[in-house]
Amino acid sequence: ADAKGAEVRILTAYCHDQALIDSLNAGQDTHCFIASKIVALVRESGGSMEALASMGLDGNRLLSYDDFANRDKIKDTDAVYGAMLDKFRTAVKRVVFGILYGAGAHKIAETIGISLEQARSLIDSLFLMFPSIQVYMARTAWELETYGYVETFFGRRQRFAVAGAPGYLLGKAKRQTVNFKIQSTSSDIVLGRLAALEEPLKDLG
Repeated sequence: ADAKGAEVRILTAYCHDQALIDSLNAGQDTHCFIASKIVALVRESGGSMEALASMGLDGNRLLSYDDFANRDKIKDTDAVYGAMLDKFRTAVKRVVFGILYGAGAHKIAETIGISLEQARSLIDSLFLMFPSIQVYMARTAWELETYGYVETFFGRRQRFAVAGAPGYLLGKAKRQTVNFKIQSTSSDIVLGRLAALEEPLKDLG
């Protein structure tokens, strides 16, 4: 009955990113996967020590997927490294959701408690690795401007009065639609599961 990681799974279904699909199908923690991919991307691009340090990471550490996934166990033997892994995974998670909720670099930096440069670096890294997320966001904006509404997988529609709206309202609506499609699809799934649980729960008294 648990819709674990629903938002990330729904985002993946909308943007069809093969790397995210493979990670989810392998049973990986998505945020650990993204965190380790950011580290790998920075290292491959050169100047890794400086870039990783700017994100609050020690470039001398392994910073692998397994390390991020096992950060709680690592804390037992290396509290500093375990805390670093935990903090970075949390930052990555909040950046992902921040982008989907329409937050910019300033808001993300403020929410997580990192510098503006760190927030921008994480956002740039995320879009560089998963350009399909930006494609999904652009496609959703196109749907809004073309039809005046967006629609979930299950056909739920949200209409926006965007015809002739000033730029700032159109921008706000675009941010809301990206979030709406994910959150409302998640809600549809959860409500469907709750309805399906009625009979089994009756059997349990």
